[in-house]
Amino acid sequence: MIKIRLFNQYEKIDESYLNQLELLLPESRIKKAYNYKKEKDKINCILSYVLFLSLCKEMNLPIKKYEFTYEKNGKPTISGFPYYFNISHCDKGCVCAISDQPIGIDIQDMRKINPRLLEKVCSFNEQKNIQESLEKEREFFRIWTKKESLVKLSGIGLSQGLFSLDTTKNSQTRIVYENEDVIVSIAH
Repeated sequence: MIKIRLFNQYEKIDESYLNQLELLLPESRIKKAYNYKKEKDKINCILSYVLFLSLCKEMNLPIKKYEFTYEKNGKPTISGFPYYFNISHCDKGCVCAISDQPIGIDIQDMRKINPRLLEKVCSFNEQKNIQESLEKEREFFRIWTKKESLVKLSGIGLSQGLFSLDTTKNSQTRIVYENEDVIVSIAH
């Protein structure tokens, strides 16, 4: 079982609405949100928690101010929570996934890429797929979100190096949402 929530309608968010949403958050999450320098990161921190609560409600779990704790690699957890979850955000969206098995999720904005980055983070198979694609940037971000979701699933962080994670040989990942602005992938 995997449940996913995506938010990407920032035009509907104003300060008054954000203030209402903050009432749903524990003090630690509000503090984390206000520690961000960029306004969009603050908003995403708040919204990603609300997406988490929305999934809890859908799954008939108690709606309360859950306290996230973080493993040494930065992966969020909740003591005693009966499911696995993961959160991601970027400038154009935020996502949350809850599952009965370990899960990683990633969302990325579509944008121009530096070709030198391909050689550093993409395996030879992935580089070949990108070069053969008619939409090179889009294909790169399809691969990138899969890699990030794998890293978040495993909890290993980026220390292993993204080059060694070949998504062409991995059946744990898939793209779950894609439009002109963002791509979302999960690993489970």
